[in-house]
Amino acid sequence: MTAAQQRAEQPMVVASLEAYRLNQPLSEPYHLAFGSFDAFDTFLVQVETENGASAWGETTACPGYVPETGDEIWAFLCHQAAELIGSPVEKGLHTLLPFAQDEPFAVTPMATALEGLRPGQWSRLALKERTSTVVPLVGILSAADERKLEAGFRAQVEKGHATVKLKVGFDVESDCRRVLFVQKLARQVQGVRIRVDANQGYSLADASRFVQTLDPEVVELFEQPFGIGDWESQVALAPHCPVPLMLDESILGPEDVKKAAALGCASYVKFKLMKAGSRASLAELIALAGSLGLKVVLGNGVAGEIGCYHEAIAALEAGVETAGEMNGFLKVRRPLLAEPLAARQGGIEVTMGLQQMPSPARLAEMSVDQRRWC
Repeated sequence: MTAAQQRAEQPMVVASLEAYRLNQPLSEPYHLAFGSFDAFDTFLVQVETENGASAWGETTACPGYVPETGDEIWAFLCHQAAELIGSPVEKGLHTLLPFAQDEPFAVTPMATALEGLRPGQWSRLALKERTSTVVPLVGILSAADERKLEAGFRAQVEKGHATVKLKVGFDVESDCRRVLFVQKLARQVQGVRIRVDANQGYSLADASRFVQTLDPEVVELFEQPFGIGDWESQVALAPHCPVPLMLDESILGPEDVKKAAALGCASYVKFKLMKAGSRASLAELIALAGSLGLKVVLGNGVAGEIGCYHEAIAALEAGVETAGEMNGFLKVRRPLLAEPLAARQGGIEVTMGLQQMPSPARLAEMSVDQRRWC
């Protein structure tokens, strides 16, 4: 056995870890039923091994979506980082993953960085012989007045988006007027579908009123009308909804996927890498949903470039065919990566060998805290 072969067979050991907390301003405010964002509270982790290999992971806090706060995520990273130094990569993963049940957003950046150090991970595995490919993305609509809605809709279609997502869950009467208007626009463009997301904003009465306006000819699905634990309302609405229902915030793990299938209250489930805690866990969730007859939507609209890129690769690996929602990187005012992600043909371009390396200048500009362990 050669010296190179011996080195390859030796376990990869974590030599250093750097963690960054960033403030990433958005191009415009991003409004959801449970809150608005002017900037992303993003956390990056870089893990380097003793032989010089390195990989990055990311998570972005999303208050209202999960209980974890930005301060709690940062505290977790700072506490666990020291424990990883000197640990083999696989042992580090084994140590981290049990925490993902309660703190998935905090676990994700470390776990995905460690997973990225495994041979053959990410783009090599996903692309095989291809040099690049495009993962389709939804276009986002959140404007209130018809003029801006129409301008936004036409802009998304011109960019190549075949699925356009409308955010609702604010005021049911206003939401009904907006969705009727967007449906009228969609009927004028062949092949364009609308995805409607309430982000937990409705009561059962409001949701029952709202779904009467949905046209199954142009609406792909209606997402998460109720609060995370309100399965009763979801079950009550399902028989009366003319379009498929999707659960997002209510899907916290495999037991929720099984519950959704058993209750028959959703046709789709949505997964996010940050909520799964690791790439391997995400793949298991996607496979579970498929085995239970549920369709899958993948992607996080509150995420930076590294998180979105990892989700795009996960979609390729798992063969997810629905339009992805890993579009948070399109919302930031300035890219973080030295080689920014490319958006074309209404999707995110996944390129063989793309180096997911932040620009040192942008990293310094956006950092509000930074720690290093070695």
